[in-house]
Amino acid sequence: MSGMTAIYYSSNREKPGFEAKIVEGLLKSKGDAKVISVTQKPMDLGHNIVVPEGVGWSGYNSVRQLRLGILAAETPYVCNVESDTLYPPDYFAFRPPAHDTLYMPKPTWLVFASRRTKKYYSLKRHGFEGSIVAHRDALLAAIDAWCEGMPEWIPSDAEHDKIVYATPLPLHRHRRRCNHRIEIAKRCKRYPDTIKNKRPKEILLHLAYRSLREADRRNNIVRV
Repeated sequence: MSGMTAIYYSSNREKPGFEAKIVEGLLKSKGDAKVISVTQKPMDLGHNIVVPEGVGWSGYNSVRQLRLGILAAETPYVCNVESDTLYPPDYFAFRPPAHDTLYMPKPTWLVFASRRTKKYYSLKRHGFEGSIVAHRDALLAAIDAWCEGMPEWIPSDAEHDKIVYATPLPLHRHRRRCNHRIEIAKRCKRYPDTIKNKRPKEILLHLAYRSLREADRRNNIVRV
């Protein structure tokens, strides 16, 4: 037994050809990890769980779908897989040393590929919640704590907004260069490299080289 289950969850709203490529990447990278897919339409991907029809799409529902996959997993470790993200083999091979901690790999590169804008990519230095590797019980406990008191399904993010509360004065979140955060925008000024007319392999090699250069610069390493 591999000890790891990859939980793929999807609202099946992506274009079929695009999602097929994501699934292909998952199957090539997962190694001996088991696969559970939790989807809103039937899919031929590992052990497939189809949620009730009409639950709708929302970020909250994606967490609920992840939870269903965790409940069905029989391995000590789990990791989540989103329907718009490519994961390297090392992601599935990692085994968390602590059983009460959620682990996120870094870095993650975001690709801006909207049809009506130029295509750019930018660095998300600290990973993202769509890539968590953890002991099964730790991730399940974190999700249950977050969902406590909430309905089972929320049909849209607009419906989810009805649960938040308003304050008379707004909060102010500041984005500055010194805190190393990247503003998500149509064009990322910090990393304005275009990926137009580049093949996927060229993009991945360039991103890997850039990550290596930045790590070397932080650690004062000079390669010759």
